[in-house]
Amino acid sequence: AAVRGRIRRLEHYQATGHQDYIVGLEFTEVETSAGPIPFYADLLRMDTVAGIRPNLTERVVVYGALADRSTDTTVTIPELPGVASFFVTSEPLAVSAGLRMVWRTRGPLRTN
Repeated sequence: AAVRGRIRRLEHYQATGHQDYIVGLEFTEVETSAGPIPFYADLLRMDTVAGIRPNLTERVVVYGALADRSTDTTVTIPELPGVASFFVTSEPLAVSAGLRMVWRTRGPLRTN
């Protein structure tokens, strides 16, 4: 089924010797024969693809304003329901069409 959504996060940083990005994709509705309905799901896994790292925590060296200054830091992507977040190493930024993701759907959130 086709799903629609948006780019939830797109952040660029220069890591050790390459350009890295944090990408967050949020899918919000799925197309059905009855029309679009809300899409509530959690990402379980995604294809292993060169340049894409689905881990949510990564230790990187981030370069500062001065060429001789850098900071060794840990970048953590918060895990959000319905959002696929991952690191991409690519210049220019590219996520291949057809990237396969497996999601577990769930019912809508309810408040009493």
